Amino acid sequence: MLDYSLVPVDYQPDFSDVSLVPVDYDPFSTDDMIQQARTQLESQPQRLAAAGDSYPTADAAAIAALQDINSTSQRYGQEYAGRVYQKWLGLGDYSYTPPIEGEAFKSDPGSRLKPLVHSLGVNAGTYHTHTRGLDPERDENYSPGDKDRSDGEGAPAYLGTPRGMIYKYSPVPNHPAQGDVSVLGNTNGSPKNSPAQP
Repeated sequence: MLDYSLVPVDYQPDFSDVSLVPVDYDPFSTDDMIQQARTQLESQPQRLAAAGDSYPTADAAAIAALQDINSTSQRYGQEYAGRVYQKWLGLGDYSYTPPIEGEAFKSDPGSRLKPLVHSLGVNAGTYHTHTRGLDPERDENYSPGDKDRSDGEGAPAYLGTPRGMIYKYSPVPNHPAQGDVSVLGNTNGSPKNSPAQP
């Protein structure tokens, strides 16, 4: 068997013009690689809320949904809508369906049965956004149609507005368009303040 351990070469590289560059870490150390990975993970933004996440209340799920979609709605001038639901036939946590893109001044949350395909969910209300129009007062309030839908379903309607406000309309049985409107917060909330449960 031939021995190739020492092979004669005709060319010897010249390292006289080479200079060494100092580095702050050992490129072959796994400790430095682990620290770099940790630094990269810490610098990444936290994960935003997403449809299907769990929340302790319907209000918390609606807030997360509107914080998730309102900036997109305002950027593109399209309303978005979806449903808030309670998982496992009304015995579990709350969540929301993915937002459905509508038109500039019109949106549809989809059928009340849509939450059934999401963890056998039961409808707990709707959410939608308003975009900027010619009447800022109207943009920041519920339309008669918004209230009619909520009254008809007997479930709350949540609204995200161009100014970033989140409202809740709670229908009152047998009193059309006379439900209570309350302020729940704003859509500029930090993702880490989102009430999502692990």
